Amino acid sequence: MARQILFGLDLLHEYGILHRDIKSMNILVTQYFDCKITDFGMSKLISDDLEVFNTANAGTPLWMAPEVKAGCYGFPADVYSTGLVIFEILEQKLPPWDKLLDRVSLPEKYDYQPVISPLISHSDKERLTAKEAKEHFDSCLVRGVVDKIHKAYEITSSGPLEFDLLKDLEKELSKNPPPGDLFLIDK
Repeated sequence: MARQILFGLDLLHEYGILHRDIKSMNILVTQYFDCKITDFGMSKLISDDLEVFNTANAGTPLWMAPEVKAGCYGFPADVYSTGLVIFEILEQKLPPWDKLLDRVSLPEKYDYQPVISPLISHSDKERLTAKEAKEHFDSCLVRGVVDKIHKAYEITSSGPLEFDLLKDLEKELSKNPPPGDLFLIDK
């Protein structure tokens, strides 16, 4: 599900669309767990180098990137919001909200931190792009699956089996879904 959302976000950004309200309520899930990004009511069509000005607080506070409150933001704000949705999916809970600071306050350590933290960096300049986030997620996914196989079959040495598994998984994950399956629908 998280991977599909990242594919959808990458496609939006490729077409210059800044969603501005990525949150779990705007992700529809089919009975087969296909994910579709919805509610484009706040979206803007922008170029790669343009930031949106004078639109502070566009979005929902829990999923809002820090720079949105300042009113100057771009595509990295969507990546931040998507990172928090992925936190919800992988950690199976909402990110904690600090009422005093009026922002998300993630614990110092959590299970999927290596996957999520590059998407939710406090600085928008340090955040991954949607394309990088998709590649990062796939890389972490492959490593996680191989590690689980090692544990399940009590494989202790990294030899040909690990190389073959990694190679096969990376090959499978490198396939992009066909354009008709890019999990986007309009409101």
